[in-house]
Order: sequence, then structure tokens, then C-alpha cells
Amino acid sequence: MNASVNNVKQIIIVVGLITNENGELLLQRRIDKLIPEADAKWEFPGGKIEVNETVEQALHREIKEEIDCEVSITRLLPLVQTKMWRTNEGVDWQVILIPYECRLESGTPVAKDKKVAEVRWFNRDDALGESNLLSGVIELIQVL
Repeated sequence: MNASVNNVKQIIIVVGLITNENGELLLQRRIDKLIPEADAKWEFPGGKIEVNETVEQALHREIKEEIDCEVSITRLLPLVQTKMWRTNEGVDWQVILIPYECRLESGTPVAKDKKVAEVRWFNRDDALGESNLLSGVIELIQVL
């Protein structure tokens, strides 16, 4: 994608690689009509960091909004990613993704947000073998 720097919107996203007591990893299937390349793909819960919000506050808020759960943050993972997306409106987004390892503390994950079609626990091998993953998910699982 050859986008002029002047036409690119930069967005900082935080995601949680959430595990449960069985060592399973939580993924959610995304609904995204704005970015067709991302629609119906499995990804980690998370979202945009709002103005005057710390990365950790944003992660807790997004997880509560998307899957109605509380997590504890274990650590920042050593693989910050960047990806260029083109919206169906012709706008280019550079997404900077900050990943954290998290543990589920309370709640039963449910698709609570309009951008989440479903949530499911995966064992590591099944997650790595899933053919419909969002770009970058495999690399994050491997770092975990």
C-alpha cells in the first residue's frame, strides 16, 4: 500500500492475550464492515486507547466493553506490531498494536460489543491451526 503520509490516520490499539485456568487462549471473531480484510477474522479482545487513558486502563475498559470480563495484566509482550489497513471508504490506517498477556479474573466471556460476533476458548495448537486469524495473531501466540 503506497499511501501518502498526509492521508494516513494512525491508531494505537491495545489487546489482551487472555488465558484461563486450563491454559486456553481467548479469541473473538470480529465484525468489521469498514475493513473487509479484517471482517469475520479471529483476534484478541482490545481496542483504541482514548485520550487521557493509560494503555492498561484502555485494555481493562475494552475487555469489559467487548466481552464483559475482568482480567489481571501479567506482562507486556515483546512484540509491538504495526499494520496498514485500507477502509472501504479509501482511508488508510496505520494501526500500532500493543499486546499484553492477561489472566481471566472474573466473568464469562460473551460477545457484548457490536463488533464482536462470538468469543471462544482455544488451546494453543487449535488457535495456531485456525485458518481465519487476523494478521499478526500467530506471531503473538508464538511470543506468548
